[in-house]
Amino acid sequence: MLGVDREFDIRSRHSTASGPDEETSLMQSTRMLQDPTGRLLYVGDSASLAYLQLIRMIVEASVGPSDFTMDPSRHKIMEATSAIPNNIRPPHILPDRDTANALLDSFFTNTHGLIEVFNRAAFEKSVEACYTDPLAAQSSFLCLLHLTFAIGTVLGTPIPGSKEDVIFKKLRASQYDRAELFFRSAKALGDPVSGFEDADFWSVQALSLMAVYMLAISKRNAAYAYFGMAVRSGFALGLHRVHENHFIFNGEEIRLRRNLWRSLFVLDRFLAASLGRPVAIDEEECSVDALLVFEKNAQGELIRVTDPDDGLDAAVRSCRIVGQILKKIYARRRISVRLVQEIWEQCNAWYTTLSPELAGGRVAADPNSPAQGIAALHVNLLHCHSILLLTRPFFLCLLSKVHGERSGLALPVPRWINRMSKYCEACLHASNQTIIYVQKAFESNYLPQRNPFVLYFLFAASLVILSNEFASIYPNPTYAASISNTIAIMRYCATSDPQATRLLFILTSFRNVVYELQQKKTEQPAMPAPQTLSPTSLNDPIGTIFKSSRKNSLAATVSGMTGNKTKPMAPPPLSMKTDHTFPTSTGPSAGASPAGSTPSMSQGDQSARMGGDSDTGDGELEFDQLWGWSAVPNTGSRGPLASGAAVPAAAGVLPVAVAAVAAPNVNAPVFSAQGPGQQQFQGFANYVVSGGPNGAAVPAAGPPGYTAPSVPMYAPAEYS
Repeated sequence: MLGVDREFDIRSRHSTASGPDEETSLMQSTRMLQDPTGRLLYVGDSASLAYLQLIRMIVEASVGPSDFTMDPSRHKIMEATSAIPNNIRPPHILPDRDTANALLDSFFTNTHGLIEVFNRAAFEKSVEACYTDPLAAQSSFLCLLHLTFAIGTVLGTPIPGSKEDVIFKKLRASQYDRAELFFRSAKALGDPVSGFEDADFWSVQALSLMAVYMLAISKRNAAYAYFGMAVRSGFALGLHRVHENHFIFNGEEIRLRRNLWRSLFVLDRFLAASLGRPVAIDEEECSVDALLVFEKNAQGELIRVTDPDDGLDAAVRSCRIVGQILKKIYARRRISVRLVQEIWEQCNAWYTTLSPELAGGRVAADPNSPAQGIAALHVNLLHCHSILLLTRPFFLCLLSKVHGERSGLALPVPRWINRMSKYCEACLHASNQTIIYVQKAFESNYLPQRNPFVLYFLFAASLVILSNEFASIYPNPTYAASISNTIAIMRYCATSDPQATRLLFILTSFRNVVYELQQKKTEQPAMPAPQTLSPTSLNDPIGTIFKSSRKNSLAATVSGMTGNKTKPMAPPPLSMKTDHTFPTSTGPSAGASPAGSTPSMSQGDQSARMGGDSDTGDGELEFDQLWGWSAVPNTGSRGPLASGAAVPAAAGVLPVAVAAVAAPNVNAPVFSAQGPGQQQFQGFANYVVSGGPNGAAVPAAGPPGYTAPSVPMYAPAEYS
């Protein structure tokens, strides 16, 4: 399996160098992370781990080292390892029928709305035949059956005290991981990898299920490898085409082929977005109707099958939007207001055509019949994450701007920031709504502890919520409840999921940093409260962000400032560490932001800061310049992100030196001051690995350097 991982993990993302007007070049937040075997694995811009890297840099630049920024595992990617010795032979005996029924129901229920590789009625009929005459069952079917058992075991969330609860407790009390034993049995009975060269339809089904299982047990790169094989086999079998081969198959086979291909499409977009890697399925190379469902009529003609309540169909439509975001924004590493508006309209169309049976209100389902609730949860989380992916670059732009201004740095501001502001609000709102959806499922007692899709979406949203609170960008009245609920859900998942344990530490340490800042001194939010976060908007959680266009939200802030006579605070000198101040709270889990206005600013200063902003103005903003990152690293520089004196490292953490801003760096882009008394911004300093290839044993303080987009953000094994 390790060889398969190595073969299919060697992938890279390419980008173009040009773009249309009003574009923002995404800062290249890619990074290489070590897995437990020592391999360096690529994680691209769209991944939450890449966003986490940028936030850690801002936090350390603002407040210095902390458990959040100096996390010993920050250079590694979480990949679970099996606890079962290799010499343990998996049993090939089928479980009793009650156990089989419980596992099958768990599988179909918890994958509802995302994965549909079987016709459930036909599959259950085959299971009946298998238990009636086990010796007559084909090895390929037994392989598929054991894979469903494995996934059902991992995702199973029975009602406490029920018959199924007794079954799952017995399975999980086994000496060895029963799900892993089912998985190994599947491979022993009919390993699709060994016959990859002559793969058949069942092999594509099996490889797809193996990818889902690997995701569920926190082996993302193994999932990536299995999925890659599934897609290539699917191409070989013509799953990406419809009319060219439909005459060969009957109506039921055509429908099954289409649903399998659609399931692969959903997996493809999720893996590409969560790992920041290229998509495997290019829609332009497939039939235009490859993602639709068809059957045959009596005359042998293809008839499209539509079901507005089909969760998989809604997931596919949302993933098509995700694909557009990945291709047009993240693959090119550029973003424009015009492009975002085009994709925004697609998001709006998705929401307006969503069936009431899949609406957000359906997430709070009856735990005795949770299938539809899980489908609603999956499709709504996908939709929220598509909005987050679309708008997060703008949110990062605003985050860096607010951070720079509060540090006394004059940063370039896009002329079209008014139009950008509503997307920043949407990013925060979609993140809040993600947590609300997951909380509803949690309170309904059907949320699995190891659902990789839900876990990833929840983590991505929580990072945005905490980032907003750290920088005090928008007042967020739901912050305290959102983060408290997120920590509780992560702790619930961490009882059986090592990935959740890792994410719990990250979020808890970040929350603690925010709490410590909130205890210092009150600082007003930089932006007015978004309409989408008003109490009345909670009745229509997602639709609000489409109903209100807040193009002039920042302009409204300007008019509100003119009546405020409070004199703005002078920026501190760059040689001093800037203390961010935030609203006070009563505990680490609390801290809702009060609605307030920004410190006053004269009309002339505001106009200068905005660069003559108008809602129709053209302009281009380079993220590289905004963050002060150059294209080539300055290998001669020393020091991390914060300015000041050297700071001793905590126990078990690589020592770093804090660079004092002294002499200017000739390799750095310098931005002219845009107002009287403002400092020139020369960028953030480099990370230096002590004792590593880019740092001495004890780095000395020196002038700030500039981290290149492709600088590895990991500590090589020989230096860790």
